[in-house]
Amino acid sequence: NRSLDLLQELVAEFPDKQIYSLTLAQCHRNRLAVALSQEKFVDAATEFNDAVNLLEDLVDANPENERYQFELADTLSLASLHFDSHRAGPQTTDRMKKAESVANALLVAHPHVP
Repeated sequence: NRSLDLLQELVAEFPDKQIYSLTLAQCHRNRLAVALSQEKFVDAATEFNDAVNLLEDLVDANPENERYQFELADTLSLASLHFDSHRAGPQTTDRMKKAESVANALLVAHPHVP
C-alpha cells in the first residue's frame, strides 16, 4: 500500500511526468492480478478501473506512444480473461474488443515483433 500511496503522490505532484502515471497504472494492474487470484472481485474491479483510466488518459494524450497502447491492451485483456459477465458486467465484451483492436493495430504497425 505504501508504494501505491507514494506513486499517487508523485502523480499528483508531477502530472507532467508520465512515467509516474504509467508506473501507477502498472501497480494497479499488479494489484488486480493479486485480487483476482484471491477471488476478491470487488477489489479487482476497482484496481482494473483505476489502471484502465490512467492508461486511457496516457493513450489519449500520446496516441503515437505504442508502449502505452500495449499496456492498455495488456491490462484490458488480462481482466477480460478473468472476469465473467456476472462479475464485471456487460462491458467485459467491449473491453476485450478494445484490447483486440489496440493489439491488432500494434501487430499491423510491427509485423516482425513477436
